[in-house]
Amino acid sequence: MARLIHTGQAIVDLTMSLARVPKAGEDVFVDSHNFAAGGGFNVMAAAARDGAEVVYAGTCGTGFFGDLVRSAMQAEGVHLALPPIPDQDTGFCIAMTDAQAERTFVSTVGAEAQLTAQLLAQVPLSSEDVIYLSGYSFVHPQNSAALLQWLPTVKAKQIVLDVSPVVGDIAALDKVLGLCSVVSVNERELALLEYSTAMAGAALARQFHVTVLARAGAAGTTIYWPSSDPPKHVATPVVSPVDSNGAGDAHAGVFCSSLLAGLDTVQAVRRANVAGALTVTKAGPATSPSRAQIEAYLQQL
Repeated sequence: MARLIHTGQAIVDLTMSLARVPKAGEDVFVDSHNFAAGGGFNVMAAAARDGAEVVYAGTCGTGFFGDLVRSAMQAEGVHLALPPIPDQDTGFCIAMTDAQAERTFVSTVGAEAQLTAQLLAQVPLSSEDVIYLSGYSFVHPQNSAALLQWLPTVKAKQIVLDVSPVVGDIAALDKVLGLCSVVSVNERELALLEYSTAMAGAALARQFHVTVLARAGAAGTTIYWPSSDPPKHVATPVVSPVDSNGAGDAHAGVFCSSLLAGLDTVQAVRRANVAGALTVTKAGPATSPSRAQIEAYLQQL
């Protein structure tokens, strides 16, 4: 069976809902908070809930945070391909969501940044698998080196890069883009990507021969093709947002699971848009809907 191979970082999220993010020196009280597995876990949970077989090919720690992450992945049916790293815990992220549903992050680094090419070589692969890459991996020097050594050796159905908010800090950006088949990016990230590459979405797609998914939240997703075909806009359902945390992860996970199910890019984006929209209607980092919920919503459109 084809699987989603997730090579990113599963960490712990401390999510906070507050009226506004404090300025330097200020102290504010939150309206609510939650402590749960997050980061790359959100993508894997989304794909697993959509029916995909998911493998975590990243590293994990052995302390309190690592135990929490492993337990959450096991509860979602995610297979852990690698043993935990001894004597080091997994990192965590403080994710603040303000009254406008905008997010601000502060993150630590732990065992999830200790990936090596030797560890990746232990992960069995199929040419029908979809490999998921996170931009965060390429700002961790050890993970970046491991992936750049490993990726040219693998054969997969698709290699999907979610550039992430740190895209402007990826030193080997051109090399990473050259190893992918699909690049998923939101509006802010696309602006940073265009600045880094001096190319718009369409030119980026042609230059690196990748399909670019330009996500604009409620405004939908525009697909730029590596060919001369015109861009394709795919609408997103209109919802009342509660918490935007995890929406991009849900989009990525369901897009990948849809590819694994044999759907084409447009169909996969349509389902991913629905997943992202439904995710923002609930508070929390891993609120992606189930396959049944996605299909039920699509039938109403």
